[in-house]
Amino acid sequence: MTTEKILSTLTIDRSSPKSLKSQLEEQLEALLVRLEPETALPPERMISETLEISRVTVRSALEKFYRNGMIVRRGRLGTMVANRKQEFPQQINPFILGMEYEMMQPAPLRFLIYENLPKQKMFWEKVVAEYNETHKNTPVEMVWLSPGTAPDQISEIIKKEAVDVIMMSDFFQFDERQELAKLPPALKKLLTSDQYVFKNLHFESDYQIPFYISVPTILWNQEMAEELGIKNIPERMNRGELLPLLEEAAEKLPEDCSSGIRIWDYFHFKALPDMLTGNMDNFRSVLEGIVQAGKSAADKEKLFVISQNHTLDNLESFLQGKRLFLLANISHLHVYDSPKFRHGYLLFPQKENLLTDTLRFSITKNCLDIQSAAGFIQYLISKDVQELCADIKENLPVYKPVLLEHLQKKYYLTENASSDIIQSLFLRKSSDNENNILSELLGIYMRAELKDLLSGTLSIDDFMKIMDDKYDSLKYRARVRIKNAI
Repeated sequence: MTTEKILSTLTIDRSSPKSLKSQLEEQLEALLVRLEPETALPPERMISETLEISRVTVRSALEKFYRNGMIVRRGRLGTMVANRKQEFPQQINPFILGMEYEMMQPAPLRFLIYENLPKQKMFWEKVVAEYNETHKNTPVEMVWLSPGTAPDQISEIIKKEAVDVIMMSDFFQFDERQELAKLPPALKKLLTSDQYVFKNLHFESDYQIPFYISVPTILWNQEMAEELGIKNIPERMNRGELLPLLEEAAEKLPEDCSSGIRIWDYFHFKALPDMLTGNMDNFRSVLEGIVQAGKSAADKEKLFVISQNHTLDNLESFLQGKRLFLLANISHLHVYDSPKFRHGYLLFPQKENLLTDTLRFSITKNCLDIQSAAGFIQYLISKDVQELCADIKENLPVYKPVLLEHLQKKYYLTENASSDIIQSLFLRKSSDNENNILSELLGIYMRAELKDLLSGTLSIDDFMKIMDDKYDSLKYRARVRIKNAI
């Protein structure tokens, strides 16, 4: 029987007192006894769309027939009618005849992913394929989140797509207590393991576990630096000498080139942490450094990027060889091919704590097999996959031995310096952190004043007065954003 014919036999009566699941179960049972062994059933998505019911309902209805051995998963071939003689009792226990255990396996885990840039997609397809090779009884299916998805649509998508494991984002708008299952003990225990950086991050959650960390990273054009005679960039950067490097670059760069560091990024990472923690002496010292550098620079556009271009515009300029440095998230580089010139990676020099974001995974409450979902997440943070993440995606892994090796290999750090970096990791909290939001807002709404400060048309005292005036208004905005996110 063809897929179209099978679908035509399935109907839903919404006026019936019976549940949608019960109606579908009854029709499937009547259908399965008539189908030939090895007949392929329509995919869950097709049944869901045809009957206009959720995939969770379809999966729940099929579960009964997986368990009693009437249907089986055949890998990429999909779900098929079990190959057994029809005179066998429908409720026969498969163990009596020594049937394959796969005859009782549940539907595959569905994994919602939004990292869909070419290099990212290549990584995830490779990781899931390798997992499925060794876990044929509990395969994983990838569900790619549409780029146009609104943050408040995630709850609906979790249900419609029957999502089991989800790649989390701080932009998702839902209550994790309503949508997510608590981490099982095996995963929860890993949050305190010395093999991972979770304790260094002071990461605590009942619902999420990190996969990789993201820190402010500076890329630099090694070939341009050599041509300009700018030496020892890694050593100087690791000593915190970013501003002197920018001043030297401003003197030597050609007419159509720039250092590549945006002034508000410099302000955001170097000055605002001091201001928000009350260390005003250090805050003022950073501002004085900007003023002094502005006085000595003949072309301030070479010293700092002060035009408000899109992030990808700056990335394109760097790839074209017109920027010496690029402050970016590693994921930004996945948008385009890697630079054609020799380049290096450096951590943005910060005084004490290295501000860190994380990408995290969770198990949804839709999941019918929590144990298998937890096993898949454990696989993702295993040594082999973490090494693959560092090699292909170039993200910083959470598995500590792999992270140490990656920092030394990619970021020009010694073993001791790499250990110090791990100790200094400081997790940027999610959108409910008022100081984090304030920092972002001040970096945005002080851009014009930063430009004037650099040009010498605004004094430090006047800059700080304007910032104080904006502070209360921005603090209110931060609280409104927190309230709307709850």
